[in-house]
Amino acid sequence: MFKPGQQVLAVADGEGRNGVWLAKHGVEVLSVDFSPVAQEKAKRLAAENDVAIRFELADLLNWDWGENRFDAIVAIFIQFAGPEGERRCSTASSVR
Repeated sequence: MFKPGQQVLAVADGEGRNGVWLAKHGVEVLSVDFSPVAQEKAKRLAAENDVAIRFELADLLNWDWGENRFDAIVAIFIQFAGPEGERRCSTASSVR
């Protein structure tokens, strides 16, 4: 499914388990979350697993998703987003 070198966005990645799993499979991960506490844990988890992940602290409802930036977007357990959040997080223009 994923190929080494692909650019993957991990939406609401929290403590980083999904981002780390992706990075272990050779993809380049941008992990975005709004919690600085969770993101610090994610950075420690990435270091413990010896993987490189880019991190960005942001409110995804107001974040600039850009266009054609990612080969894939992974959004796991974001079912707590309201209708506006779901619309904003399901943007297809960010995927190549």
